[in-house]
Amino acid sequence: MSRKVIQIGEEDINALILEVKEAFGHPIQNKSHIIHLIDKITTNNSKDIISFNTLRRFFKLIPSQHTPTIETLNILCRFCGYASWEEFTYVINQNSENFLGHSMIQIIRKQWSKEKAKHIIQDFKKSEKLYFWMSSVFHQISLEDKVFLVKESLNIIQSPQNENTSLGYAQYFWVQTIGCYMMQLEKRELTIFMKQIHHLKVICELCVSYNPSEINYDLILSHCKNDFTSTQDKLFLLSIQTLREYLKFGKLKKTSIVKIHQLVISADQFDIKPFSRIKALQIISEDAIHGSIERLKKDMSYFQKNKYYRESVVFFVLEISRALCHKNRFKDALQIISHYSNTYRGNVGFWASIHRNTLHLYSAWSNYFAGNKKSSIESLKNFNPQLVENFQEEWVLQDLKLIKKLLAEA
Repeated sequence: MSRKVIQIGEEDINALILEVKEAFGHPIQNKSHIIHLIDKITTNNSKDIISFNTLRRFFKLIPSQHTPTIETLNILCRFCGYASWEEFTYVINQNSENFLGHSMIQIIRKQWSKEKAKHIIQDFKKSEKLYFWMSSVFHQISLEDKVFLVKESLNIIQSPQNENTSLGYAQYFWVQTIGCYMMQLEKRELTIFMKQIHHLKVICELCVSYNPSEINYDLILSHCKNDFTSTQDKLFLLSIQTLREYLKFGKLKKTSIVKIHQLVISADQFDIKPFSRIKALQIISEDAIHGSIERLKKDMSYFQKNKYYRESVVFFVLEISRALCHKNRFKDALQIISHYSNTYRGNVGFWASIHRNTLHLYSAWSNYFAGNKKSSIESLKNFNPQLVENFQEEWVLQDLKLIKKLLAEA
């Protein structure tokens, strides 16, 4: 198995020497300094064991013709507040954004200051690096400081209800980090956390959970449902509440079916994600008019022509093909998938690649029942279960189990 080559440059090593000295807080000039440093390193992390002579060589107190090992560099980087040598070299080589990386590390490692963190968030609110750093430090700080970071950062993150939003991947990743954390809290802790956060709507919109076991999502949604006021918001709320009902019980209530059937919506009115879920629910509820293949192709055509949706057309295709498979409309699912595959080729963004991966699963399912066993096996080989989105894994893995069973019995 090939491994990624990690560069060890002399300039980077010299930069780390300065960082270690700063973190140590004393000069490193003799044996007693080295002994004291070893104590501080092991106190900081009991698993980080480093030898006396290794440190003497690193600080050039004794001659050495060898470059420090990655293990040594990783230990020293952790002592300085970095995750690894790779992260350290990434940060120090970011030039104009170098200050941000160092500042966030200093805040967490040395002297957490809410005022300083607040200024950094305001100064760097358009920087993707800010959100990656907040994600990396989030699990290391206290509950009080978690609440503070979430409140300050969500103040400046817009609702993603429009596809042309300025949200970047790092902001999505940050909000998903918060969402994953909230999903795992005990009910009492979640209640306390929710009372202190005033922007839960953004978390609900960016961490849409298809996992029935994540009842915390229902609690968060219920807590902020009054914040969903626009027509767009209400469609979002209806789409996810009804879909979670279907996932929990395996069917829709009669009242939900009536509500879904009565909806007459067009692709030019709503954001692609809630729109796609509603269309999928209309298929599941066997709404013959709104779930017809002609209408679905027309909707997809609209999104394909609209530049804002180029990356997320695959979301529509995934939701629709999955619903068609669940209603045994395998030929229709193949039509939708084939039309998309023939139109979109080449590289896509991160989220589009995640949904494209999951699409292989439904291609395998629909090909199997269309009699194309070879294509079904090939599609399943292309599917990577490790790349499924955090908040969809239960539904996807359940379908994966079914498809594997079908192919094993064939």
